[in-house]
Parts: sequence; structure tokens; C-alpha cells
Amino acid sequence: MENILCAAVAENYYQFSPEILKQVGEGFDAAPPRGMVAACIPTEQTFFHDWLLRKIQGLRKENPADDAKVMVGIHELVTGMVGAGEGETNQVQTDLWGKVNRAAGGTSEGVVKLLRQMAPLYQRLAVIMAAPQREYEDSIKEFSAEIQNSANPLVVEMFPAVQKCRPKEFGTLAILDMVRAAVQYKLNGEPGLKSVNDPYGQGPFAFERFVFEGVDRGFQIKSAYDGRGYPETLIFVEKDGPPFQVIGKNAGQAPRK
Repeated sequence: MENILCAAVAENYYQFSPEILKQVGEGFDAAPPRGMVAACIPTEQTFFHDWLLRKIQGLRKENPADDAKVMVGIHELVTGMVGAGEGETNQVQTDLWGKVNRAAGGTSEGVVKLLRQMAPLYQRLAVIMAAPQREYEDSIKEFSAEIQNSANPLVVEMFPAVQKCRPKEFGTLAILDMVRAAVQYKLNGEPGLKSVNDPYGQGPFAFERFVFEGVDRGFQIKSAYDGRGYPETLIFVEKDGPPFQVIGKNAGQAPRK
């Protein structure tokens, strides 16, 4: 959503007067504090780990002397998380349950132990997702490898796949600051542009004119951050004409037909 809003400002940059653009920038800055990916991790734990643990505890309370029946209920819960067509048995469901059942030793207590092994991982992940860029990049590789190599099938198959979320967040934070830099450029020229630093660089954003189909159409701002495989870029349109993409890895290219 933030990228859409920032792209809308960039696409219509030439239509904003300095006063209106200043008001838009101030509006962005006055918005409520943005949500962060790290804040989602406790929710992930609540809606999978904690929910499943409560369900298992409920099954054990209802069937205190019949663990086989409890395991039937756990089987339904676990395979229901994977999903399959109506009336079908998904091979992925079957494989996952087989792995869980074996790792748990065929008992509900074993499944509970597998779940409890997951709790510290959520806490570690929350810390990693809140870390600065360099620290995050070093930590997430090691953490992801640990998840994939875990002997706990619930960790391997069901732990939240969040490795791509934080790079998207870093990119969006850069884009937001590019809008701030472009607002200052409109208001105060080059000194204004240079007053806003690239959060992932050693100073201001990279700036250059942008030519599309032989016509100077505006300027592009680039960040040193390339965690998604390309430098984060936003092109601000200063002259109307044929459309082109202003944001993302295809920035500067004509729209797909």
C-alpha cells in the first residue's frame, strides 16, 4: 500500500504545486506509526503454535484415557492446515502427518513436545526481524538454515516463511525517504534533495535525470539498498507523456501490454 501511494506521488509529481506537495509530505509524516514486520511474529505464534497447543490440550482433556483418539484429532488438525480439495487426500498432508507422527513417537505428548520446541524460535525470529539491515542479513541466513535442517517437522513445514518480508520492508522505508527527498527538491532544489539521506547509504540518495524514448521526463532517485536483487528506485515525472513504470525492478520500462 505504501509503495502504491509513493508511486502515485511520483507519477503525478509534475502536477503538484510546491505548496500541495509540501502538504502531502507533511501528511505522510503525520500518519500513525507504521506497522513493522517484527510485530507480526507474536501473531504468527498465537494463531498457529498457541492455537494448536490449546486444541491438543482440549483433546487430551476430553479423552484422558484414550491417546489413540487424541492422535486422530491431532491428525485432522495438522493435515487441515496444509489444505486439499474437497473429498481429497493431499499427498503433502499425508507426508506431513507421517513425519509428525514419527517424530512424536506416535503420542500426543510427543506432539506437544514438538510444539514447545518451536516457542523459542518465534522469540528469536522477532529479534532478528527487528534488527538493522546488516545485522538482519547476517542473522537470517543462519536462522533460515537452522529451520530447514531442523529434525522437528512442524518447524520445517509450518514455521512462518518470513525471509522475504524484511527486505520488502527495507525497500519500502527507502522509498518513503525518496518521496521526502523529492518533496525537498521541489521546495529547495539540490540542497533540499541532499538534506535527506539514504538510510542504507553513506549520504544522500543517488540522483540522475531520466530520459524515456528520447525525452527528458523527470529524475530518478536510487538507494544503495539492493536486498531484493535490484537497487530500490523511484522515478518522479516532471513532464507528461507516454507512461512508464516508476517503481521497482522494472522502473523506467514501458508498462506491459
